[in-house]
Amino acid sequence: MVGATGVLRPAATALVRRGHRVSALARRPGPLADLARECGDALRPLAADVADPGLPEALDAARRAAGPFTGARLYRPDAPAGAVARLLRAVGAGGPAVLLLTSAWAAPDAGQPPFPAARRLLLGWAAGPGGPRWHTPEEISAGALARFDGPPGDAVLGAVRPWPERPA
Repeated sequence: MVGATGVLRPAATALVRRGHRVSALARRPGPLADLARECGDALRPLAADVADPGLPEALDAARRAAGPFTGARLYRPDAPAGAVARLLRAVGAGGPAVLLLTSAWAAPDAGQPPFPAARRLLLGWAAGPGGPRWHTPEEISAGALARFDGPPGDAVLGAVRPWPERPA
């Protein structure tokens, strides 16, 4: 899980509570250590950056140590497409991959190349009493878990249109 120390932290802890073993990939060792303390032996911390060219070797070592991956959840908006592809290849046929994309991918002038993934979740915005707002980590995590458990394809969390209503 890339983003397990950030917006996907609620998803990581929920999976641990469900009895899953979670591999958490994070750039910052402090939050990763905090998450590992919270989750105990059910969490496999991997201190690395998804954009690091040595990522495939780190993932291979993690698989040798603890067994195959059964899926992936990725939130790293600035990850290069090649890095995302390497991560998805590392998961391989082990299970579904959910790729979270920010609302910028839905911008009318985005021109973003599509990332390969069996399940993508486009993070839009939610309507709030004071106007539109960004989703909370809990909402994003719930959406990511629902995409992981659901059928292949793409989904949108919240709204991405009309674009002028996007929160500041």
